[in-house]
Amino acid sequence: MTFSIFLIFFLVNLSPVFLRKREYTTCDNEECQNVANIILSGMNQTVNPCEDFYSFVCGSWSTNHPVPKTKEKWSLNTMLDEKIQLDLKNILEGNITDNDTLALKVEKQWYSACMDEERLRKKGFEPVRKLIENVGGWPLACDNNCKWNECEFSWQNVAKYYAGFFGEYSLFSISIDSLPNNSSIKVLSLDRTSYSLFRTLLPISIADDDDDDNDNNYKENDDSTFMEEEKKLLITVVRAYDKSIGMTTDLNNKDIQKVINFKIMLKKIKKVQSTNNSSLITILELQQFYDQHKTESSTAEIDWLEMFRALSVNSGVKINEDEKLLLLDKVYIIKLAKLLSQTSHKTIVNYIHWTFVKDSLKYLDKEKRQWYSNAMNSIYGIKEDKKRWESCIEHLPLVYGYNQAYVKKYFSENLKIIASKMGDELRDGVEKQILRSNWMDEKTKNLAREKLEAMKFHIGFPETFKNETFFDYLYNGLKLGPDYFKNVLSYFIHGTKQSWEKFRNSADKNDFAMLPTTANAVYYMPDNALTLPAAQLKSPLFSDALPTAVNYGSTGFIMAHEIFHGFDNEGRMYDKNGNKVNWWSDRMVELYEEKSQCFVEQFNDYKINGELTEGENIADTAGLITAFEVYKNKIRKHNSNDMRLPGLQNISRKQLYFISFAATFCSSLTPEYREQMRKKDEHSTTYYRINGAVSNSEEFSRAFRCSKSSPMNPDRKCHIFK
Repeated sequence: MTFSIFLIFFLVNLSPVFLRKREYTTCDNEECQNVANIILSGMNQTVNPCEDFYSFVCGSWSTNHPVPKTKEKWSLNTMLDEKIQLDLKNILEGNITDNDTLALKVEKQWYSACMDEERLRKKGFEPVRKLIENVGGWPLACDNNCKWNECEFSWQNVAKYYAGFFGEYSLFSISIDSLPNNSSIKVLSLDRTSYSLFRTLLPISIADDDDDDNDNNYKENDDSTFMEEEKKLLITVVRAYDKSIGMTTDLNNKDIQKVINFKIMLKKIKKVQSTNNSSLITILELQQFYDQHKTESSTAEIDWLEMFRALSVNSGVKINEDEKLLLLDKVYIIKLAKLLSQTSHKTIVNYIHWTFVKDSLKYLDKEKRQWYSNAMNSIYGIKEDKKRWESCIEHLPLVYGYNQAYVKKYFSENLKIIASKMGDELRDGVEKQILRSNWMDEKTKNLAREKLEAMKFHIGFPETFKNETFFDYLYNGLKLGPDYFKNVLSYFIHGTKQSWEKFRNSADKNDFAMLPTTANAVYYMPDNALTLPAAQLKSPLFSDALPTAVNYGSTGFIMAHEIFHGFDNEGRMYDKNGNKVNWWSDRMVELYEEKSQCFVEQFNDYKINGELTEGENIADTAGLITAFEVYKNKIRKHNSNDMRLPGLQNISRKQLYFISFAATFCSSLTPEYREQMRKKDEHSTTYYRINGAVSNSEEFSRAFRCSKSSPMNPDRKCHIFK
């Protein structure tokens, strides 16, 4: 549908609440035309915004913006991400030159090896098979025809073998963390399994595709689809692996089912952490605690000191039994001991090898990648695989070179300056909300203001990105070649070694929590820091060429939302230094929980899990209200009418703010992906996220002249500071 048709449709169907005869300036540059087209293409103006604001702004989005066949979701963010990926492709496919940084040279070399499909095809299963054969082979595939025996190749020995390569275990997770009550001090932590050996070493947290259950909301049958697909994948892989080693025997279906059952049991014991479930202890104390709960079975034996040492074996870092660690979930460790005692070495070894093989499929030839993607695509409703270059970028763990190049080539320093000023305005706006609170006492207000003042805003990209040699130390010593899988192994060994070598250093609280090319934003509690990457400051989400209402309704809201995560039901537990300490009196906690309960009840009434989504809902409402007030004051201060978008001239600037907010989250989802998000996403579904937030805003109702008690103007409104 063309822009002109949208414009005619809009003018014909325009509701009387929008007709204003005021002077205004229409923004007619290319970016404004593009954003106007996007907004208009999502709107359904036959809907009364006071009845259903989501459907008014996003009601036509799915029709005019269906999910592409290679994706599970389509929104402004995924549009933007697709453009960024093309920019990165342009960077990585360029010839290596003397002007490239060391980091970019290495990353181009990695990308080139990833794109060499013919070499990958010739290698087949060989890279995986060689590693497995070093520890006796995979019993599930070779049955009695391999060297495996439980004495020499116990599950404990196999687990430590893989830990030396990948720095991770498949039955539990050992990490380098920060002390909750002193986040500047690094400490080891022991937690529940992530179901993966290939842990990311990036500065951002990436959820593994297979981490499908939500531990806060687990139901036994929730992930049956995942396990069905995993069993199909396991059967396919074992058959092909058998063929690669010359085996022609029938599949051992009993052993295959035992592996699947073992993972199901792991999922069952991976439950929500209870209050006071974590503790700071030594490795010796961990061993004593564990030994109290294990049986005499050899499969339940774990030498925890050896498990920790296996991870740091290549780094020179010495780990002794008096080393302190955070035991994050005692109950999980107790139940793991019981599960291990009930399971044979053979089954556990089969599961560990399966974890490795499944993680490896993404780095092998096209046929094997297809097996993995078929399983994932079925779960998320994706119709076609991504192009090879997209997958190579997605799985490229070395990131600083192309991120530096992206910032230099595609990002304007002026946008960073504008967004930083916006951040300062929003900080002031949040402070006003705190000061106006009618339930907080002066002591708590002052502490909240101190935390807000200390909050770091990481905007765009770190200044270190201007230093072209700054990241050389991360790449020195990393040897890459044309063999893609060897490069993957080299990366994990090199990266794990570097992580452990930095273990004894103090935590750097000035790190960005996300890379510049990530179209997202985050508040990181242990650093008391907000990160808004360069990618989030790109059109259609943000531009110095767009009306102020659009910038504040979209990016302004996002920034305010993240600031308020510092004061949501979880963020409020951290002080100005990012330490998890109680700075609230009992009375203040009681009053806070009364306010937050309003959100829980509001979204429970929507049939959304109000407890699971509580923090996001608090931040949505507070962020929307605060960013609007800041925008309104900015326009008033500068005596400006602000620009209108073409085709949207007859709506007010205030209405445009709220429309821009909602349009930011319009999205099309596959039915399968929608169902998965319903189970595990801490954000409310988009429909209720938008309607829930605007229905808590008195300014929204005034802007759209919503009658009292209309669906978007209920009598009861929730706000954490009112």
